[in-house]
Amino acid sequence: MSTNTSSNIHTKMNTNTIQTESTTPIIAINNVLPNCHLKFSSPINIQFMPHENWIVYGKNGAGKTTFINTLRSNYRLLQGTISYRFVGAPSPSSTYRNIQYVTFLDQYYMAVDQLPYQMRWNQASTDLSVIPTVASLLPSLKDLPHEFTDQLLNFSHSLHLPLYSLSSGEFRRFQLLQVFARKPRLLIIDNPFVGLDPTARETISSLLDAAIHTLQLNLIIVVSRMPHSTQGFTHLIEIKDNAVIKKEINEDSDIHAEEALVLHSARKAATKADSTSPNSETLPIVVQARNINIAYGSRTILKNLNLTIRQGERWAITGPNGAGKSTLLSLIYADNPQGYACDITLFGKRRGTGESIWDIKRHIGFTSPELFRSFRRDMPTVDFVATGLSNFNGLYRHPSDDDRQKALHWMEKFHITHWADIDYKSLSTGQQRLVLLCRAFVKEPQLLLLDEPFHGLDQETLLLARNIITEYMEQSSERTLIMVSHYADEFPAGIDHTLQLTRHN
Repeated sequence: MSTNTSSNIHTKMNTNTIQTESTTPIIAINNVLPNCHLKFSSPINIQFMPHENWIVYGKNGAGKTTFINTLRSNYRLLQGTISYRFVGAPSPSSTYRNIQYVTFLDQYYMAVDQLPYQMRWNQASTDLSVIPTVASLLPSLKDLPHEFTDQLLNFSHSLHLPLYSLSSGEFRRFQLLQVFARKPRLLIIDNPFVGLDPTARETISSLLDAAIHTLQLNLIIVVSRMPHSTQGFTHLIEIKDNAVIKKEINEDSDIHAEEALVLHSARKAATKADSTSPNSETLPIVVQARNINIAYGSRTILKNLNLTIRQGERWAITGPNGAGKSTLLSLIYADNPQGYACDITLFGKRRGTGESIWDIKRHIGFTSPELFRSFRRDMPTVDFVATGLSNFNGLYRHPSDDDRQKALHWMEKFHITHWADIDYKSLSTGQQRLVLLCRAFVKEPQLLLLDEPFHGLDQETLLLARNIITEYMEQSSERTLIMVSHYADEFPAGIDHTLQLTRHN
């Protein structure tokens, strides 16, 4: 009798514990206004419950990062309280131990602050001893379940390489595995699918799904564009008009409809016939590459590549992560030292025959994820755009009044003149990327090299930028475009050539 009573009491206690865990918020934000530059129109009141997973959505500059920093207690509060209760965790109220935040911005800054912009291409002159290799970090992952460690087979060809040598898709998988191994209770990921090919996006989705169901962690992803699939996510937080709006995922059809309309417009524009597209083989050659071979150690990136691009042509470069798309653009732009050992002709001049890097870059407008990561200096945004006239990304120098006027002209086209006197680094990530794209146009170049220029842009901003590229190309038959993207909808109207690269190993 007493045994049964004891058993019943124990069962009731376990039931009560489970009920308490399921009804206790892991984070409770009550009537909060943070002390920061972005002012929310009303106090934030949100509870994050166990077994809930969230999408934080909003346009560029809406305040997504500000909201996440508020959630993580990175600001002093003007009013309200934030409480944490990770039931069962060693430190239930600790944000440091229980919350991990992944931005994917630090691939090239893993071990050394402010490593050179060209480090990815210039490995021969970089001290690799200070950079962790893939193999050196594997032991930290040994305790993960097989759903995760099976992914390590994908890195077998890269074990000796420094971490920054991985492709975007590989690096993200590896970084997620590292975070999973720390066993956080809440994982926040900023734009997890940006810059990934379709296969990599599927892989990341499956990893996140496994983390939810196998590791039992709570997940928040922060996006400027809604992901194709919201499976596994229960709630949406929309940041709009300086307000934080909470809704269940099945209530967000208006957002999907809004983005679908923008995408439809983009597809319609991209498929317009362009009768003026140049096809004549008599036009001047802008880029010619003969039998290009690029390898890092045992890893082949480009193999026997031959390419001829003529004046006025508009090229789309596609292919999986790691196929060499960014490497190809780095060769054309003279950022990759291996380019001088290759047979490359640009604007009729053979690479390595006496022209300076600045002679090469004077006619090229360029943007890339690597270039984005390289800018860390405080300066007014108008000055930042003006650096495109001199290809500066090192020592700061003040632009002339004429340079500023050219910068303001292009900022007006991109609808960003109101940022002119704002410090570039204080802008949101998406806003910074738009400014970097604007910078590529300021010298009105003959050749546009755009390596995934729409990273992190919301749909409306993406469409604006696409239209600017289209209009710029239509204004002169002497302008040439080479653009890299994993999304067919991102390419501007009038694309007349496509190069699809394949991965070699």
